[in-house]
Amino acid sequence: MTEFILILSSTVAVFITALSYMILARVLLQFFGTDESKMYQFCYAVTEPVVSPVRDALSHFEYLEDIPVDFSYLATFMLLTFVRLILPPVTNFL
Repeated sequence: MTEFILILSSTVAVFITALSYMILARVLLQFFGTDESKMYQFCYAVTEPVVSPVRDALSHFEYLEDIPVDFSYLATFMLLTFVRLILPPVTNFL
């Protein structure tokens, strides 16, 4: 059972790390590149299912409506980091 938890925790951690890097790449490509590039379209397709619910949740806060910055990327990145931190550490099972 501990091997299963170790494998599952490691797999989720790698997935979260990769998703976090994809969000960072999406923001950088959106800021410096064009929306028509293949790399941006790939980053968008991978990250939008995660960013969209956070964006929808943040839209309920009225004081964020007047700010021209999209905080959904930052909030998603912070949520993913939090989930990554609460995963059981791999060293506990060794």
